[in-house]
Amino acid sequence: MFAPGELRLLALAAVAAAGLGAFEVALTLRNAELAMGPAALGLMFATCSVVMFAVQGLVFSPLVNPAAARLLVAPALLVMAMGLAVVPILAGLTEMLFAVSVVSASAGVISPLRAYWVSRISARRQGMELGIESAAVSLGR
Repeated sequence: MFAPGELRLLALAAVAAAGLGAFEVALTLRNAELAMGPAALGLMFATCSVVMFAVQGLVFSPLVNPAAARLLVAPALLVMAMGLAVVPILAGLTEMLFAVSVVSASAGVISPLRAYWVSRISARRQGMELGIESAAVSLGR
């Protein structure tokens, strides 16, 4: 039995994971297409990690009320979609780093908040619920 709203959160998990997976593949393909080399690709993935870490630190800080943080999910999805949309047309490292920052900031907001809310509304044990959420993420990937 799923709690009210849980199926929407699981669908969100799959969609967000699909977007992030597509982004990672697009990033690698565009890097080869633009002949930026392995160092540039490494820089982009490192930027992704640092931005996600920073955003998650902010969203889960005492400065942000967890109940209000859920309001960030929809705008983050929109920003992620916009970032994904521009990746195919970007031509330089600086532009790609900006797109990486936009998409990774969005993912940094969406992923932990989604897991948080799935565990909070759960009709089952939290561990089981997070396992189900992880399966939805795998489906999206």
